Amino acid sequence: MAGAGLWAGGRWLNPTSDPGAWWTLLERVGAGERIYRDVYVQYGPLGPYLFSAVLKPFGYSATSFLLLNAVLAVAAGVLLLRAARPFLALFERLALAVLLLGVGILAPGRARLLLSYSPAAVFAVCLGLGAILLLRRDPVGRGPALLAGLLAGLAFATKQEVGIATLAAVELPVLLRWRGVRIWGLPCLAGFAIPAAAAAAFAVHAAPLESLRHDSHVWPVGTVPESWKFLYRLTTGLTFDWPQRALWAAAGVGSALLLIALVGLLISGDARVRKSFLLLALAALVAAVAIGFTPIVEGWDPLCISLFSAAGVGLLAVFDRNLPGREFLASFAVFAAMVGARAGFSGGLLWSSYSGLAGLVTAVTWAFFLFLVPPIVPGGRAGAVARRILAIALLVVALPGAVAGVRALRRPEAVPVDSARGRVWLDPAFAPFFSTLARELRPGESVLCVPESNGIEALYGVRGAAPYMDLMPGWLDARAEERLIRRFEAAPPDAVVVFRRPTEEFGVAPFGDGYGQRLAPWITSHYRLAQRDDVGLLFRR
Repeated sequence: MAGAGLWAGGRWLNPTSDPGAWWTLLERVGAGERIYRDVYVQYGPLGPYLFSAVLKPFGYSATSFLLLNAVLAVAAGVLLLRAARPFLALFERLALAVLLLGVGILAPGRARLLLSYSPAAVFAVCLGLGAILLLRRDPVGRGPALLAGLLAGLAFATKQEVGIATLAAVELPVLLRWRGVRIWGLPCLAGFAIPAAAAAAFAVHAAPLESLRHDSHVWPVGTVPESWKFLYRLTTGLTFDWPQRALWAAAGVGSALLLIALVGLLISGDARVRKSFLLLALAALVAAVAIGFTPIVEGWDPLCISLFSAAGVGLLAVFDRNLPGREFLASFAVFAAMVGARAGFSGGLLWSSYSGLAGLVTAVTWAFFLFLVPPIVPGGRAGAVARRILAIALLVVALPGAVAGVRALRRPEAVPVDSARGRVWLDPAFAPFFSTLARELRPGESVLCVPESNGIEALYGVRGAAPYMDLMPGWLDARAEERLIRRFEAAPPDAVVVFRRPTEEFGVAPFGDGYGQRLAPWITSHYRLAQRDDVGLLFRR
């Protein structure tokens, strides 16, 4: 991993979209702005303040921001491998590590956790994994329970949904009556309540409840705009003929597992089943796959049924009383399913910002499912043979994705752009406009960026004029427009940067057409066009 990073030379540091918004947020917090009051944020307060404090001694440099994201991504991968260690052999863990690279850490596009859509989300998953790993502590006691709850609460104070998923996972053994309420359940809840209550107290002290609901959209009290509901339906994958894709994916996975089981029985010479019957079954399976080969190959997207792997592991743990580590497996399955739900059915068809975390955690449930089933079916020596074949097959399937991810880090098409924070690498279309902004914008100026900042505040030392991380659909509604126009009438920004950015994932037309229909004409009536580019526009007073 370190070798891949050195080889790529940091060329994956592209500040556009979500990474740039987070980079800017951390610098704004370091400058004294308070989240929920001065800048509206959906997340818990722990991530912005912690990461801002970490980066501040380094001047929020490009290198420090890159390393922050990389360290969190690698930490999540290491914790997942640690979670899998008692259940998987060395070669199986190697195959899993390659899979984690391809579907999470080095996933395509915005899903890549090495520069994630939210370092807070990755950090919360790390905290959650730490809490779940405490389930393996022996003997069971109130101390580990309190610590598990505390980590779950810290995850909640960072990314609320992940904190709830963690709490559900660590409390599952109590619900299933595998652990006692007094020894485990209540200490967990007590540990969770401490940081969760502190985060809630911080939020209500920073801003009125109405603002938390309608401006910051803080979960669970915040409103959910229709454009976000459209986005969530899209990213879950339910809008892409999912039942049909799931059917063919299940057929492909089922055929592969059955094939490996039959080969395992043949190789092991298992006396439980006649060889003639195995050969007949194998021939029938090959014929069935040949008949349905085209749709199975075209629909080969097992990631779109990843939540079913989590469900399979959970059910296996609940009903197989002889399964070693069943308590941990059941809890991990719940955690993976809840964390991966936002992109649970999109698979390889749509690599959204949420796909990286979903792919990362459900990759482990896939490994658990694939390697725990053979000892049961076909079982015996044939099961051991089938498991070895599965490990090789998983490595072969996962390797191209990991190699592609390493190659994508290099981004040969990326153009270097230097700034006061260090060098970043932009797509060729963006580089000329950013160079123009570097010449035109002066440090300390107040700048309104629409619909995304793309990191220009952090790069060029300008101040964000709006109390938002971005002004995408949902954030910029009628209420926000009215308040922003009043704010700008009283204190106009020195400049306005409007990026040409499609917003079809929200189900609306771009800024000025589908939304922002009051703010857009206000900008053009109060500012003159100073620079025009295919990527964006720069306005001056």
